[in-house]
Amino acid sequence: MFQHIRRWILHFYIDREYRLNGRVKKHVDFKEAVSVGILFLLEDEPKFKQLDMLVKNLTKQGKDVKMLGLFNDKVLPNFFIQKLKIDIFTKKDVNFLGRPSGDVIKEFIEKPFDILLDFTETEILPMDYILGMSKAGFKAGRYREDMVKVMDLMIQKPENMDFDTFIKTTIDYISIFNTKSA
Repeated sequence: MFQHIRRWILHFYIDREYRLNGRVKKHVDFKEAVSVGILFLLEDEPKFKQLDMLVKNLTKQGKDVKMLGLFNDKVLPNFFIQKLKIDIFTKKDVNFLGRPSGDVIKEFIEKPFDILLDFTETEILPMDYILGMSKAGFKAGRYREDMVKVMDLMIQKPENMDFDTFIKTTIDYISIFNTKSA
């Protein structure tokens, strides 16, 4: 019950801010995108390595990539190695409603990424907040009904789809979608 109330309040806030401030939507061909933001949940080493590989590939393509992840505990895991392009926040950076705070989060939200990719696989209120408040021109990620207003491309992710396939499918769809809509 409390989780439902927290979710409702946080999404009410996102909707209100979205209506008041809006954002400038833009469709950039994925090949021409200069800046890419990535949201993720830091939960295990294999998924983190897949995302790290994605960042390396995008960087090789000349893109400025910044990642922001949530670790659902207070102490970072041993497999996580701090890197310049990756910021992590923890439970201690999130208030009781699920709203994250801190300079790292504010900077990420305010950065006008060409494309913002959400690779969270489940509903995570702090990540929904960041996604909803982001000034990114194009937002893509997993389908969820309460984020339709703020997302530009949503992908239905079957439960049996592995994480690597989810990443590749998202990139493929963005490439197709932005090429055809330009």
